[in-house]
Amino acid sequence: PIMTEAQLMEYMKNQEAYVSEVARIGADITLTSAWIPVELTGTLDGQGHVISGLSVSAGDDAGMFSSLAADATLKNITVEGSVTLTAEQHPAQAGLVANLYGTMYKVVSRVAVTASSEKGACYMGGLVGQLSDGSIIECSNEGCLTLHQTVGKGYIGGAAGVVYPAGLVDKCVNTGSIITESGNTDGLGGVVGLQQGGDVKGCTNEGKLIVNAGRFSCH
Repeated sequence: PIMTEAQLMEYMKNQEAYVSEVARIGADITLTSAWIPVELTGTLDGQGHVISGLSVSAGDDAGMFSSLAADATLKNITVEGSVTLTAEQHPAQAGLVANLYGTMYKVVSRVAVTASSEKGACYMGGLVGQLSDGSIIECSNEGCLTLHQTVGKGYIGGAAGVVYPAGLVDKCVNTGSIITESGNTDGLGGVVGLQQGGDVKGCTNEGKLIVNAGRFSCH
């Protein structure tokens, strides 16, 4: 099992060594160094443990994971910390996972996510920035989401900013506040900011939705 920060970092650098196995976390882990987003390509099972101290500052694909590959799974884990996106790409995605093709199961995010973009559109979620495919099942977001300035359209949701072109959000809960200060916010939702495909069902929002600025077409 992965017991320390050093072992977790080593796993992230050498995931191919676990291609036929499940990597399991065996203790709560506190991160002490800034985290660089990586793609998760295998299965990481937190076994109910907490990873705290996450600190991410990125220009694109901001999250603990830049993406979850189609065969990847993140499950049974709680993550605490912060993710800050200052977008350099279009569109930009931010969340615990920036872009999801795989599976998230029983994941709790206590991550504060903030984002701004001077380049174009911004997709921000408590769990996932953009759900491109795959599934988010029985997960919850407790972190505060704040969208600052965007040049392009902004979409914010407690589970996912955007669901496109496919994917499943099932039995997920948001309790975190969702705040926009961008005049270009086009969609803000307790669960999903914009759904253009896939299926969203059995979900609950208990978080505050706060629009401090928005275009006339803000939904």
